[in-house]
Amino acid sequence: MQSEEKQKLFLSVYEPQAEKLERFCLNLCRNREDAKELIAETISVAYHGFESLKDKKSFLSFLFTIAHRLFFQGKKKYRRNEYRDSCELVDILSSDISPEDQYDIKVLYEALDSLDEKQREAVILAEIFGFPHSDIAKVQSTSVANIKIRVHRGKNKLKKILARDINVIKNEVSKNA
Repeated sequence: MQSEEKQKLFLSVYEPQAEKLERFCLNLCRNREDAKELIAETISVAYHGFESLKDKKSFLSFLFTIAHRLFFQGKKKYRRNEYRDSCELVDILSSDISPEDQYDIKVLYEALDSLDEKQREAVILAEIFGFPHSDIAKVQSTSVANIKIRVHRGKNKLKKILARDINVIKNEVSKNA
């Protein structure tokens, strides 16, 4: 494939997925600068391996797998900041989010932070990005059964954490009333 032709084909497949890749990398890195660096590395690796991709429909899974592997290979390079400000949380999802929804997103991501990395990533890919378990299994290099377990256990932990937080808020409200 000619270089210019390859570039046009790559861009035509990449551009519709660019925002999803950005959100995924931001979820992994937790800060914009590291996410941009991870995106750049991911695009470079994806472009060089683009011809090996048999089915262009699985391009997003291909990108996420590359980003996942690069992130975990260079984990020290991409420092994971536990603190996120509201602006970055809002950027993860959309720019048109109400203050109430911003608070809910912040609470959700704080709860997600309590999960281990593989579990958190599986829950985010399944529940936020809507990936099928088979694609998540490819990204995490494991079986579909393991992904189902990670997602199930992760969701159960989130339910417990969020229920506990709701009870704390209810108790505070009733004390102040």
